[in-house]
Amino acid sequence: RQESEADDYSYDLLRQRGISPAGLATSFEKLAKLEEGRQSSMFDDHPASAERAQHIRDRMSADGVK
Repeated sequence: RQESEADDYSYDLLRQRGISPAGLATSFEKLAKLEEGRQSSMFDDHPASAERAQHIRDRMSADGVK
């Protein structure tokens, strides 16, 4: 839950500053690729990076951000 709130905060802050949040989604997508095939990760207690990336992409779509 805290990570989701932090992701939303980051998204909102980027938008307020006029910065595209696409880099945020891209960073989660890159983490997801690194996590593929691993049995254990330091992020095991975090939501999956792919889900976090999709959440940011969904928000971008809803806000009309490319």
